[in-house]
Amino acid sequence: MVAQFPAVVLCPHFPVLPPIFATGKRCAWFIVGWTILVGTGGVFAQSGFSELIPSGLREGDSEVDLELVSYLPPGNGPFPLVVFNHGSTGTGSDPAEFTRTWHSPLLGAFFNQRGWAVVFPQRRGRGRSGGLYDEGFAADRSGYTCEPGRSLMGMERALTDLDAVVRHLRIRPEFRQDGWLIAGQSRGGILSVVYAGTRPGVFAGVVNFVGGWMSDGCANPSAINTVSFARGGAFPGPTLWIYGEADPFYRLEHSRANFDAFRGAGGKGEFLVVGPGPQGNGHFVYQLPGLWDAELDRFLAGLPGAAASAGSTGGLGNVSVRGHVGSAPLILGATVGGAEPRELILRAIGPGLKPFGVTDAVATPLGRLYGSDGKQLAEMGPWGNDPLLETAFQAVGAFPLTPGSADAARILELLPGGYTVHLADTVGASGTLLGELYERPEGSGQGLINLSVRTAIESGGGAVIVGFVVREGNPAPVLIRVAGPALGQFGVADAAARPRVVLYDGNGRRLAENAGWDDSTMVPLEGVRLRAEAGMARGAFPFASGSGDAALLVNLEPGAYTVHAQAAPEEVVLVEVYSAPVKPVPSTAR
Repeated sequence: MVAQFPAVVLCPHFPVLPPIFATGKRCAWFIVGWTILVGTGGVFAQSGFSELIPSGLREGDSEVDLELVSYLPPGNGPFPLVVFNHGSTGTGSDPAEFTRTWHSPLLGAFFNQRGWAVVFPQRRGRGRSGGLYDEGFAADRSGYTCEPGRSLMGMERALTDLDAVVRHLRIRPEFRQDGWLIAGQSRGGILSVVYAGTRPGVFAGVVNFVGGWMSDGCANPSAINTVSFARGGAFPGPTLWIYGEADPFYRLEHSRANFDAFRGAGGKGEFLVVGPGPQGNGHFVYQLPGLWDAELDRFLAGLPGAAASAGSTGGLGNVSVRGHVGSAPLILGATVGGAEPRELILRAIGPGLKPFGVTDAVATPLGRLYGSDGKQLAEMGPWGNDPLLETAFQAVGAFPLTPGSADAARILELLPGGYTVHLADTVGASGTLLGELYERPEGSGQGLINLSVRTAIESGGGAVIVGFVVREGNPAPVLIRVAGPALGQFGVADAAARPRVVLYDGNGRRLAENAGWDDSTMVPLEGVRLRAEAGMARGAFPFASGSGDAALLVNLEPGAYTVHAQAAPEEVVLVEVYSAPVKPVPSTAR
């Protein structure tokens, strides 16, 4: 049984927004809604959480952020995930409808009660998402078009938006990375089927509530709907199509023909017809779980088992940072895990930067290695055309150094434990220096579990840029921190007051960012994990609650990444990258 409080009204537009709270005589929209489900297991209350995510999509000179509304079940996670896609806005003639955030507290609570997390992405121009809402409009944008070519371009744009959402969700540690379900209402339903068929391997199942792209009011809706559903036939997994009687937008005869085309193209699925409910409008049956909950429960129970991926996660492979040295050195840190010694390659590059256009590179770089007790263990000078070093550079993918250059390098065998490397110019000259630390690929076992860099932002401002690599293996949970205020406890002068961390992949695509590690704008469960990991991951010192330090907890595929640590000119930051397996920590139902 479903109970909704306070009184619920439905705003008269298409598709109907999820239940929203009535305030007087008008509909008031709340991004964070809540629903209570009452069943044999007791009372279950849940609310949603809205956030903006980087998409990597650009319009003009600006990158577009997309809005996500998330509903997380109680428990520790990671959770199986439902990506639920919204429909259109009726005729498309009222721009005020574009800015409404579409999500369903009822559906969120339905899936949460069954242990699933639900994310409602808002495509470009919808809700708080940036960019232009342009999913098949007439040339004068007076409303949606019946012209197949323009309508199809709108669908392709929506698929591109969903690609950006999936990329982002792949890095989120609160979600399992297998066994995902994609679902949607109306245009979101057909979009889900097409996406699953054209991007095989991403989702395990599809639920389509009254899906269609072009209304029966157009002369030839089959030119878009039937043809597009056939594209979804390549999806190898199960699908459930839920359609209501008396749907004014998609007649059952037309929708059955779409299902037949999907099956004819190789798709597997079940077509369920339910009554229109008390509203007498079958287009909105997603709001009436009593009509379909038993069938959906059976469908969820029969999804292919999402077995845990075999093999180990990828560890950290190397770190690099380019910074300014002079009165203070550039300081790299690393922690070697496991029980066996590891071979690492350390490089300090000055002259080797000039071919890349760096005019103020130091002439004679030097490196000194220190143990966790502060004692110097080794010194690194000019690499001296050593053939062993040259072979090692090739093995780890490091760019070659000019024969006879004063660039410094050394191969070091280190026991498990923590180390720091101070990089500077031999005579204390000021200039730019590139520090690199590589792990030899021949090693086995745990290897590097923590990498860090401490330096000051250059006087011209900008960011400290730190590169690191996740080794081959399954996606790895990685904790990234930029400490500023937390450095005060160690007597660091000029520590950054409120640094920002931005993470990019190897293609320069922005993946995530944060300023204020326990800021309330973060997804609550992720905030709980960050609070735990910030003080527990691999011996990291804790951040104070409410401090201006920054942190991200992400799942990363093997590959290269860069961290931009931003702060005011000449402020000092500590950038840390941890291989951080997610520990079960308490969370609360929201």
